[in-house]
Amino acid sequence: MADKGKDKEGNIVVKTEGLVKFYGKNKALNGLSMNVPERAIYGLVGPNGAGKTTTLGILSTFIRPNSGSVEIYGNDIIKEPEKIRGLIGILPQRAEFYANRTALDIMTFYSKLAGLNGKEAFENADRLLDKVGMTEHKDKKMKEMSHGMFKLMGIAQTLIGNPKIIMLDEATSGLDPKVAYNIRKLVRELKKDTTIIFSSHNLYEVEDLCDYVGIIHNGKIIAEGRTKSIVKKGKSLEKVFMEKMEE
Repeated sequence: MADKGKDKEGNIVVKTEGLVKFYGKNKALNGLSMNVPERAIYGLVGPNGAGKTTTLGILSTFIRPNSGSVEIYGNDIIKEPEKIRGLIGILPQRAEFYANRTALDIMTFYSKLAGLNGKEAFENADRLLDKVGMTEHKDKKMKEMSHGMFKLMGIAQTLIGNPKIIMLDEATSGLDPKVAYNIRKLVRELKKDTTIIFSSHNLYEVEDLCDYVGIIHNGKIIAEGRTKSIVKKGKSLEKVFMEKMEE
């Protein structure tokens, strides 16, 4: 018998087929199908309103599709949502934290919610803050933090519980070049142990960072594959993207 999460295409760990999602009369997803390989960085790109955030919401079990199927490591998202929640971590576009608590306090609290005891929770929080480069800021209150620090805190939170898949929605949006560079460096390091779905409007960033890319338009994936295959000789991802938008 084949291992769960594997199919004839290889180690595909996120597989969607024909996803449809309505918000009232508005069809946000229109038969979206995508395949995400294990331990890869998968870039999800598309114009505003294309369905990126809705897709991530469905993959993270927060949004229920009207039709279609999703399997994550062989688990059906409708029948086995609790199993899937134990496999994933997600950074939303706007991460929110208690303004008057320190980074270490907040991460310790979330580590306790994940089932760790007091000492284990504290050590886990300290380790994760160090992993994302927040050690020197761990005793600052969140109201003293910059936008970039909020993003790093959000990434640290996604790592609680050692998820197999991390979803990052606009992780570098609005950041200065140095912080954005550090986040991309961190994402590359995380790939050693984790599958990453990276949603972004920055096509140059996706081309440089991601192993695979899926271009989403009008609620469908209109191009998908290895980034090097999508970006044909002599063309940038931006050029390919614009050509796809005009088809």
